[in-house]
Amino acid sequence: MVCPWPFMAALEDSTPKPPKNGKSFAQALSGSCDIHLTQLPPKVIMGDTVRIKVTQKEYEYGIADCRN
Repeated sequence: MVCPWPFMAALEDSTPKPPKNGKSFAQALSGSCDIHLTQLPPKVIMGDTVRIKVTQKEYEYGIADCRN
């Protein structure tokens, strides 16, 4: 098949390529989080939902982190 758009020519080869570092996406992410459950705020179960209380200060830190 001839593709008139060079940027789409790469899409013709749909065979997955092995990762360059030899790890899958899941393997690269496993063990990358050093947060222990004791560091999280306590949960409150209300019916079918689980809620946690987040202070205004923590909320603002989270918003600032997402901006970067």
